[in-house]
Amino acid sequence: MLCTHCREAYTPPPELIEELQLHKFSDSNHPVLYKATGCKQCANTGYYGRTIIKELLILSEPIRRLILAHADGTEIQQTAIKEGMVTMKNDGIKKALQGITTLEEVIRVTQDA
Repeated sequence: MLCTHCREAYTPPPELIEELQLHKFSDSNHPVLYKATGCKQCANTGYYGRTIIKELLILSEPIRRLILAHADGTEIQQTAIKEGMVTMKNDGIKKALQGITTLEEVIRVTQDA
């Protein structure tokens, strides 16, 4: 988690906003992200504490049928998203826009997810 005493807001470049579709997760057309700076409170790390980013797959009837049919993971994930599942990356992006963590941390921990 970003240190609330020293985190610094910035406006991401338009290319990043478009690439990650940040406008989908923000109430504004000009989303704000935060970066770690460091202060006495966080021992100059910019971070203080931890939080989770989560993804929960509900085993609905359509998902169950896909699993039984040995569908690939991409197909199962696409169906789950259509049913309302929020991916770990998307949950992390929401937390980055709230100033809870950095976009860099989200990308680091979800790059293989």
